[in-house]
Amino acid sequence: MFIPRLKKIKMFYRVTNYSSISIYIALILSISIIGCSGDKEMKNLNHTKIKKDSFRVLNEDSEKLFDILTGETTGIKFNNKVALNSEYWNFTNYYNGSGVGVGDINNDGLPDLYFSANKGPNALYLNKGGLQFEDITSKSNLGQFNGEWTTGVTMVDINDDGWMDIYVCSSNNVDSPELRSNLFFINQGDMTFKEMGKAMNVADSGFSTHAAFLDYDNDGDLDLYVLNHPIDFNDRQKINNHEKIELGINKSDHMYRNNGDMTFTDVSMEAGINNHGFGLSVNTCDFNDDGWTDIFTTNDWGLQDQYFINQKDGTFLDMSLSTFTKQSFSSMGSVITDFNNDGYPDIFVSEMESEDLSTHKSYGHAKASLGLYRKMHLANYHHQFFRNALHINNGDGTYTERARASNVASSDWSWSSLSADFDNDGWNDLFVANGFPQRAELDKRPKMAQFKADFRRKKTNGIESFIESGGTLDFKSINRIYRNNKDLTFTDNTYNWGTNYNTASFGALIVDLDLDGDLDIVSNNMNDEAFIYRNNSDRISVINNYLRISLMQEGKNRDALNARIDIYSQGTTQCQYISSTKGYLSSSEKVTHFGLGTHTKVDSIVITWPDNSCEKFNIDKINRQIELKKGTGKRILVRNQNVISQSFDEVFVNNKILHKENKYDDFSKDQLKPRYHSTLGPAIAVSDINGDGVEDFYVSAASGSTGQFYTLIKDNIEKIGSFSIDKEIEETGVLLFDADNDGDNDMYICSGDINNEEGSDALSDYLMINDGKGNFTRDNNALPNIKSVTSTVTGADVDNDGDIDLFVGSRYLKNEYPRIGRSALLINTNGKFEDATEKWKFNLSDIGMISTSLWTDIDQDGDQDLIIAGEWSIINVFENTGNSLINISANLGLEKTGGWWNSITGADLDKDGDIDYILGNQGNNVKYKPKKDEPLKIHHGKFDKNDDEDFIISHYYEGKEYPVHFLEDLGKEYSFISKKFKSHNKFAVTTTEELVGSERMARGKTLTADIFESIILWNDNGKFRIQNLPNEVQASVVNGLIAEDFNEDGHLDILLQGNLFDFLPQYERQDGIMGLYLLGNSKGKFKVENYVKSGFEVKGENRGLVMLNLNNEKYILNGVNNDKLKIFKLKGQNDCVTIKLNPDEFALDIAYKDGSKERKEVYYGDSYLSQSSRNKCIDTTKISSAHAVNYNGNLRKLFN
Repeated sequence: MFIPRLKKIKMFYRVTNYSSISIYIALILSISIIGCSGDKEMKNLNHTKIKKDSFRVLNEDSEKLFDILTGETTGIKFNNKVALNSEYWNFTNYYNGSGVGVGDINNDGLPDLYFSANKGPNALYLNKGGLQFEDITSKSNLGQFNGEWTTGVTMVDINDDGWMDIYVCSSNNVDSPELRSNLFFINQGDMTFKEMGKAMNVADSGFSTHAAFLDYDNDGDLDLYVLNHPIDFNDRQKINNHEKIELGINKSDHMYRNNGDMTFTDVSMEAGINNHGFGLSVNTCDFNDDGWTDIFTTNDWGLQDQYFINQKDGTFLDMSLSTFTKQSFSSMGSVITDFNNDGYPDIFVSEMESEDLSTHKSYGHAKASLGLYRKMHLANYHHQFFRNALHINNGDGTYTERARASNVASSDWSWSSLSADFDNDGWNDLFVANGFPQRAELDKRPKMAQFKADFRRKKTNGIESFIESGGTLDFKSINRIYRNNKDLTFTDNTYNWGTNYNTASFGALIVDLDLDGDLDIVSNNMNDEAFIYRNNSDRISVINNYLRISLMQEGKNRDALNARIDIYSQGTTQCQYISSTKGYLSSSEKVTHFGLGTHTKVDSIVITWPDNSCEKFNIDKINRQIELKKGTGKRILVRNQNVISQSFDEVFVNNKILHKENKYDDFSKDQLKPRYHSTLGPAIAVSDINGDGVEDFYVSAASGSTGQFYTLIKDNIEKIGSFSIDKEIEETGVLLFDADNDGDNDMYICSGDINNEEGSDALSDYLMINDGKGNFTRDNNALPNIKSVTSTVTGADVDNDGDIDLFVGSRYLKNEYPRIGRSALLINTNGKFEDATEKWKFNLSDIGMISTSLWTDIDQDGDQDLIIAGEWSIINVFENTGNSLINISANLGLEKTGGWWNSITGADLDKDGDIDYILGNQGNNVKYKPKKDEPLKIHHGKFDKNDDEDFIISHYYEGKEYPVHFLEDLGKEYSFISKKFKSHNKFAVTTTEELVGSERMARGKTLTADIFESIILWNDNGKFRIQNLPNEVQASVVNGLIAEDFNEDGHLDILLQGNLFDFLPQYERQDGIMGLYLLGNSKGKFKVENYVKSGFEVKGENRGLVMLNLNNEKYILNGVNNDKLKIFKLKGQNDCVTIKLNPDEFALDIAYKDGSKERKEVYYGDSYLSQSSRNKCIDTTKISSAHAVNYNGNLRKLFN
């Protein structure tokens, strides 16, 4: 049924997406205000904003997925009107909005709506059908409760009589606990309600935000969790003393146990609920699948979001610090759903970051102070950042955060977050409600603070004067909707799907109001009528199928809250969790909706009931709503669960090989560079150093320690070898090779201590000569006098004279970011190395900060070419002509491959006989990242009036280039900026060239980053084609890489790890890879297994990753910065033969019995600063022939 076209309401507006930190949080951030703009500038504020035009038609058929309907067509005239007055100064959550609940209050099959209000009357609307509603607030005896600042709404059948009841939270009323008591309206079965909050002992007066019903003690009835918050941030400064906010006097959340007689008992303390955070949303779910309901709460400012795991004894334990890698800072709404259809609950949390550049810079919400971040960490708070969070369940009770990689990090000042399958394609999408009526800019914060202080000292009422001064702006935002791309990423479909209308929405819910088989959205707006977003899926050209399921059980908890529903359809699985609350301040319908896409049937449905019993149901029809009753299905012991068969076993778990990082603060002098460079180790190198035929390995050390050789003997790890190295050097890249052609392996160690000046003796690299028994002595005369910060060393016989030559790469100079030190080509002549960089016409100017290198025969002409990559560096390919190294990157189409590259390895991934390349990069789980034809740039040179190397990092926004840093950060470093700009508003719209000046820009140089994804370079007959690795890989920095056929199916797989924690807060800690195993098919497709499925679990800052062969078995060694070495053994290995390559051999050419062929290059150094075994374990049963290839092109037959 279509809504009749009554009056068209067309509103033209500017979409400015203003989003910033809330006014009260802004006062506490460590922000140094350079200056305040004048009145004239404030009045002309709108001229400084970057805007784009848009319009939306209300109450009309738009031919989009959603039409926005108001009371003009629906009869819902509710408007949460909140005017700015002096109350604003006393109550922190003045503009936090109100909620909406849904339930069928008269059992006519139509969902009805209840709206809460902050300053006006609440309202109950009866659904009359056809999206027509009647206000029955007075008829239902609810009119006498006009609301004393009500907030959250939860609808539940608390007494199991079959009628929906309404629990309403209250807040504000600082001096009157009686007026802020929560209300519980009990349905009398005749469309009237009786308030019984006090009688039931749940009239909580703790400044409540929302409430959730759950059976936490598994006794069958529903208990109550009430989420509270402080009224002010009086305890916030405790962070400065490294104290925790919850140690103050603010009231906690409360847990009420249902006594079974319509009364409740407060059991908060005995249940372990002592949460003093600024709670804004609460959700319930059996997260760990143990049959007991757990609780998740979000907290604004300071205290991390809390993850209360039910201990099955009436208590809860907050596991947030060990469960999440990082969280949002000012968390708002939250929703729990399975976004990737893997059967595990994921979590989305909304925050306040805006995509709009002007908003971002002039309001300063996402200005993450390094000092504040560190103080919070010292106070034992979680790692928190200013953006939405998307926590993807790893399958073991922990999560990987990847909101930026999934394109859902910045939605504006966001409140309710809801997930459902809006287009019925079988994948859950995401809706985020936005808006904040009054916001103060950075330029006006000092004035605001003064007005607030005057008010509290009773000098003035403050607010009227503040408004007159232009202290805040009244503006609204569009609500965002994101389509699930089915690959852990989302597309912002706000405009395509039609939710783009400027308002300020807070509470919101999802429900099929018109019973047409698709999900509508209801939003409670501030100072606007409530909206119904009518879903038109049943009218669009492509109609997907669906199934709607309601649950019912006799006795207690009739609606089966906290049950789980799994549906199986044509090889796919979906699951949903039944809970009383979703989003923010609101509760969605109890009917569970599944989109089925083009599937025409459901094979089976499995219900896990609240008592953890399971039943299986079979249905014959879809595209309808069904009710499933407990006891009518087929009882099963457990539902179908994921069967895990891991490929890797961790062994030697009690080893004592510990990398210990020295303390050095990279940001003490370079306060604008994105990341640390002093924590690059450990590197690992594998080879036999004592001639016993067993491969040994070396683990490098940080400054203050020395590296060590080890060997694996049966069940033990033993130290071997002897040598002397200055403990003050920072060991980075390591290489084992025969430098002097005496038949044993010597060692090269890069010195990468960025705390030393260029030319310092501490930056001399080491060449350690082996006596054949594993005893090493430094050769002080073998290397040229290059004293530079070096990172990577790799070797090959470059000049085909029978010995191994070296490339040594430099990352950057101390305090000279991003300038690099001296890199070199070292040609070996009888064990002495000559710097032949110039002689070989090896041009390394403007190449970027070198982090990784690989000698490889790219074009199969028999000589060794060189690939170099790094930070602010393209993928540079140098062709070996026999007496020169010529950069041919442009000829190969690699001009726009600038990245923050970390590692490279080669393998014939498609088994076509040439080498393809895998490169580890930054990943795209970052705010500032390149887009097509819009790279990140770093401009560097002598910009200021001193001898230091200056730099400014910039990004593109709407076709123009702007600095990524805030005014305060750049102003502290560069005096010409602090003198030029006194206004954040002016700075916010200033391009990089306008900021620096064309003259300064001309004096400097520019490097770019075009790609942040980790990739495969496919070698197609000497030309390269780029393919991004799967999205799971892009969640963090990638370091270690190994390509090997681990599962012995004839196709090469990839094992990888990464992470780097020490970034500036605006770039965020990168921690999203905990070990990934990519199973290949030789056609560019990979099945991704995380560590839970594969067994390759490497949580931490992973660095070197190598493979070692021992007794014809494959071992994986994983180096972790400032932590213990991890060792894995490949399980279920078939018998293989270990091929030991001669020192002058670099490849294996293999022909398989199935007709395919493969080249396996074997490297002196690859991946991340490390060196894997040069011995290869080969399954000879699949091979027809194999040959080893040396640097002169000679072949050695391996099998008869």
